[in-house]
Amino acid sequence: MSVPNVPSQQPDVSLPRPRFAGCLLKLSLVLAGAVLGTVLTVAITAALLLPVRSTVQVQTPPPAVATAGDYQGYALAVKRVGTMMSSGNSFEVWLGRHDGGEVPRGHVLEVPSGWRTDNGLTVRWSPENVRLDFAGGGRIEVPVRVFRDAR
Repeated sequence: MSVPNVPSQQPDVSLPRPRFAGCLLKLSLVLAGAVLGTVLTVAITAALLLPVRSTVQVQTPPPAVATAGDYQGYALAVKRVGTMMSSGNSFEVWLGRHDGGEVPRGHVLEVPSGWRTDNGLTVRWSPENVRLDFAGGGRIEVPVRVFRDAR
């Protein structure tokens, strides 16, 4: 006995195959993933290793000395330098324009390792120079003409 209107083969109900579903698509996805992975690795590594500065101390000169030396509006900032992965054991001294409690740019001095800036740093302002005396006996003198902005 035969059943009427029943096809002998199952109908094809699969979805149509995408036009670029072959080797080219797979290869381009692998290459795009490799490029994206490389870019992300470089960006994250750079973000973790770039120096991060935090201001420890800001000091302004006495007004009479600043007027005599023609550097009103300038200040000295001691900044701790580290990375996002380390707390930072080195320090920098920035001499430049005082802008809202910060010294955003100016002449930068690296403090030699072993010279303490957290205690015993004495700053002596004069019309000709700025002298930094450290507790361990170290001294740095910076002439005013070096850090005074001519712009």
